[in-house]
Amino acid sequence: MKPAVYNAVAAILNADDTLTEEEKARVLDACRGPDAGERPKGEAPTLLSLPEVAAVLKVHPTTVRRMVRAGRLRRLGFTRHPRFLLEDVERLAGIRGEGRRGRRPRSSCGE
Repeated sequence: MKPAVYNAVAAILNADDTLTEEEKARVLDACRGPDAGERPKGEAPTLLSLPEVAAVLKVHPTTVRRMVRAGRLRRLGFTRHPRFLLEDVERLAGIRGEGRRGRRPRSSCGE
């Protein structure tokens, strides 16, 4: 759920005197979704820019754009300056591993 919608639901629930605090908390937990346990309440997710993602993954920014197009990385916003969740980038970095993708070092011809 988008933060603006979540905040609107929270405001409506706080204005409602018929619900108990426990019921309000259950409604808000349901609005957060299944991945709500990953972050402490109230803590905003860390967002990275495209150049920052490229630096973390040790790839060119064009490669990051290709990863988005291929569906390997989720992009937030469809503006000229997209943002990426740090959690998604870390997950992708863990899949890729360190360094280049398993390429062998070049050998010299005469050795």
